[in-house]
Amino acid sequence: MTTMFGILASAVSSAANALSRVTGTGRSEESIRDRPMMQHYGFASRPKDGALCVALKNGNEILIVADDDSRYRVALAEGEVALYTDQGDKIHIKRGGTIEIVAATKVSINNGALEVDA
Repeated sequence: MTTMFGILASAVSSAANALSRVTGTGRSEESIRDRPMMQHYGFASRPKDGALCVALKNGNEILIVADDDSRYRVALAEGEVALYTDQGDKIHIKRGGTIEIVAATKVSINNGALEVDA
């Protein structure tokens, strides 16, 4: 039987070409150590300590399937999407066709050619 439970991350490790791994605690019987965290293809994130993770358990197998950290969440209107960090950086796709990009220090585009149709 598969069960779902919440974990408060205390350590997250991340390396190229490998799944991130999470250590954390929930209720006393739900502590985990160095368990894999699945992410959507093309997206990568490394949750900060204190982030809430959702885990699925089937027998002895435990897999982290989602994470969230409301300390840094961007306010969104219905239908909007955002990528954001704990430092205030964000790409916010807003209603009405506006895309807002905010960077704490700079925006760097590394490309052989840049084309903008305005």
